Amino acid sequence: MPADDGAKVLDLVTAGRWLGIGRSLSYRLAREGRFPVPVLQLGRRRVVSRAALENLLEMGSPAGQGGRHVSGDTPSKGEHHLG
Repeated sequence: MPADDGAKVLDLVTAGRWLGIGRSLSYRLAREGRFPVPVLQLGRRRVVSRAALENLLEMGSPAGQGGRHVSGDTPSKGEHHLG
């Protein structure tokens, strides 16, 4: 992860990069409501909470979202996929 710059939100592309996914997939998942953390629309910008993303990366499951997966595969019971 990049050095702490104090930002409370990250743009969608940067958040996707932290998750190892590209720009196009990040925007597609956000548009479909399947990005692993909540996405906020601020004007034309789409951003995510840095804290939510850090929590996901530390815990391995999106807080409050039931650990939904973002791949096309259906995970087996108790399994979560990020892509």
